[in-house]
Amino acid sequence: MFISLTTALDLSRNFAQTGADIGTSWGTTTLAKLTVRRIETAKGPAKLTDEHGLYLRVSPRGAKSWIQRLNIQGLRTDNAIGHYPSMGLADARAAAFERWKVAKAGGDPRKADGRADVGPSFAEAAESVIAMHEPTWRSPKSGPQWRASLETYAYPTMGKLPVSEITPGHVMAVLEPIWNEKRETARRVKQRISAICRWAVAQGHRTDDPAGIVIDAALPRNGV
Repeated sequence: MFISLTTALDLSRNFAQTGADIGTSWGTTTLAKLTVRRIETAKGPAKLTDEHGLYLRVSPRGAKSWIQRLNIQGLRTDNAIGHYPSMGLADARAAAFERWKVAKAGGDPRKADGRADVGPSFAEAAESVIAMHEPTWRSPKSGPQWRASLETYAYPTMGKLPVSEITPGHVMAVLEPIWNEKRETARRVKQRISAICRWAVAQGHRTDDPAGIVIDAALPRNGV
């Protein structure tokens, strides 16, 4: 079969344009699910999946975080491994692959982060709760609303803290500034914090709900 020089050059150009989208997984060539261009143009809220449990979560405000879903010693976890663009696509894939290998062998990749003993962060626990309930919620807006409220009000105070270390003091620091002026929003944030902490109790990460009756007693019952 004869191929002209022009055709060969065109094929070469096409391959060069799509080559960045081609990856390998255990020796099998596959089309990668994410590209830099797709990441750069992604609008939130969105969840863009890739390989080995890796996905990019795009918040309603456009913040982009790398999350990896793994089964670690029988427990499904969603672990934050970095933020885009400080961690690029290639680095995120490499980190996810190494962590996936450790988990597949029965180990705990969080040990490398120094976090295996304290469990997931509050933000990671929140992702696990949302991922578990989102398929059952009637409105597709519920997940983005959860994330938006937590990112706005809760995460600045306790998003990076281990969920096992959240105290009523942390919860008060989140709720007190908005309790009188944004009562309905504050109640929803409180309910979501409580749901996340009760999930943590069920998973063995803590023994109480720091957003429970202690907070109910501490906060004013009436508005200003």
